[in-house]
Amino acid sequence: MTGFLLDQFEDLADAPGGVQRLREMILQLAVTGRLGTGDCKEKSLSAILENISINQNKSGKNGIIDKSKYEKLNWKIPENWIWSSLGNICQKISNGYSGQQNKNCSEYPLTRIETISLGFIDFNRVGFIHNPGTDIIEKYSLKKGDILMSHINSDKHLGKTAIFNNDRILLHGTNLLLIRLFPDVVCPEFINIYFNNIRNNGFF
Repeated sequence: MTGFLLDQFEDLADAPGGVQRLREMILQLAVTGRLGTGDCKEKSLSAILENISINQNKSGKNGIIDKSKYEKLNWKIPENWIWSSLGNICQKISNGYSGQQNKNCSEYPLTRIETISLGFIDFNRVGFIHNPGTDIIEKYSLKKGDILMSHINSDKHLGKTAIFNNDRILLHGTNLLLIRLFPDVVCPEFINIYFNNIRNNGFF
């Protein structure tokens, strides 16, 4: 696959939508461990995770987990890669605002369970909050790179995710799980494709 990308790079890049498609293919290779130097001199991820744990005043565990739990995915990763718990690479994992909402267009849109049903943030499928306080706005406003996951849905939609990469205001509603990553440690697009892969493999 990597050889194909290198051989056909210019043709793929010049095709309609080619740049976005290349980005997705490269991330797909990265997620499945088929992209990287494999150089053992690269900075140790376990050391990075340990530093995060220390900075967060956690128990001191480095968040590395038993990869045997994921053997059914049949993914081979480079020897200098490790499996890590999601919580160890996240600033925040939380539910959203659970107060009253309505469907009448107002200044502050709020995510609903159907907001990400198509695999992206759909502003045509949101609710609204009437005059939320400053504390609500600050606490629940989404930030670029935030991932929303459908975690309390039917089997058809369970595990669906979408990334928020918009300049518009959007508040996080209670029926979707917010996953906010450490931006200097992991790429949100990488994690989003990883979620899509394990969902397609029946993990959820």
